Amino acid sequence: MVSLARPDTIAMNFSPANFAMGLIDESGRPIIDPEREKKTAQQGASTTVFAATSPLLADIGGVYLRNNDISALDEDPQPIVFGTEEVITTDVVAYAVDPESAQRLWDLSEQLIKA
Repeated sequence: MVSLARPDTIAMNFSPANFAMGLIDESGRPIIDPEREKKTAQQGASTTVFAATSPLLADIGGVYLRNNDISALDEDPQPIVFGTEEVITTDVVAYAVDPESAQRLWDLSEQLIKA
């Protein structure tokens, strides 16, 4: 069974891009704020580890994981704009778990690798 773990935002080094996205402060130190999806490397990796090792997921698949749990469906998704004061986080959106969309993506992927 396969599940998807939502990638989290982790600033690992000083770069202009990390500063512009609000991931590091003026001194180059990471800004850690898990409520706004700014996490340590350990916090960011935890959902992937949960997906790979949790017996709770042994008999289910095709789920979207966030913060060590199955994500709720976001009925009104908002765009994420980095570098702004307010980062709006989202749970899984409907098109990401739509079986028909998944099948179209699978079919297209098969066509592309045959080309």
